[in-house]
Amino acid sequence: MGSPSVTSLSGFFSRNGWGWFVVSTIAKMYLTLVTTLVAIAVLPLLVGWHGSVVQTGSMEPHISPGDVVVTSALDENLPVPVGYVVEYHSPASAEPSGEPRIRLHRIVTAVGDGTYITAGDANADVDSTPITREQII
Repeated sequence: MGSPSVTSLSGFFSRNGWGWFVVSTIAKMYLTLVTTLVAIAVLPLLVGWHGSVVQTGSMEPHISPGDVVVTSALDENLPVPVGYVVEYHSPASAEPSGEPRIRLHRIVTAVGDGTYITAGDANADVDSTPITREQII
């Protein structure tokens, strides 16, 4: 018996072979994936959106820890929308840890002095410190 013959792969990877087709298809898929990921990362920034990851369960059941929320700036010419969820700077004096934080809570009341009362959807009580329009991100 003779030894098995070794088939040359040169025909497989030639411009007319299946190898070339498979490699080029995989390359195109990879390029499409990378382009899509870049677009997902950059396009929101171009339209003024900002993404952040939720750290606590204060807005459950609609927003849970680990969710990514996308926010946009509040137009200065529009009133602050009561009932909407806003992202805002919470001062150190309002935080149990004594460290300033960024919070994501719902505006529940507009106070006559130009401040707003917020609350997490999962919280029974409203937040202890009202916020101003300048704190809203």
